Amino acid sequence: VVSIPAVLLLTLILTVNVMAETYTATTMRLLRYEGKVEIQDSSGKSSLVMENIRLNSGDSLQTGAGSSASIGLDSAKIVTLDENTKVEFTKQAKEMKLSLVEGSFLLDVSEKLNKDELLDIRTSTMAVGIRGTVVLVSTYPLDEYQKKLSQKMSDAQTSAAADTSLSDLEEKIMQSSDGGGVVSGLGVL
Repeated sequence: VVSIPAVLLLTLILTVNVMAETYTATTMRLLRYEGKVEIQDSSGKSSLVMENIRLNSGDSLQTGAGSSASIGLDSAKIVTLDENTKVEFTKQAKEMKLSLVEGSFLLDVSEKLNKDELLDIRTSTMAVGIRGTVVLVSTYPLDEYQKKLSQKMSDAQTSAAADTSLSDLEEKIMQSSDGGGVVSGLGVL
């Protein structure tokens, strides 16, 4: 004889387990992080930071000195925040907005967006729509960012841990950028 409360409890446990495993490819997740990283919800309340944690629309993520973080926006979009960077994430249906408050990030959109999808990047001085590309966005003036990038590349080569593909990409971005802040892409904007 099984009691009704026991059946209800078992049903509740199974439902919670199934719901926990049903994230879709459209779920924003913290893929990896290094150093000091803080996640805040839309009201400014700090959240738990751990790999694979889900981010919600309105959340912001901030990295500290010497830190970085990569967020999977969905199965085809990854944004990597550099040190001392703050980004706010807004997502509604098929519309995504990344608001760069400070710092810099590299966005990789590996598949061109569908016609009904929107991906916008905003800073205090510009807004751009992305269709499918790799783009580096920074709030730093170009000369300051070039110095920072040169130092990072020098440090990586000194420690014999240089990532050639990323260095080539960053070098192409530096060569194709214009003057104020760095907003440049390779591919289709």
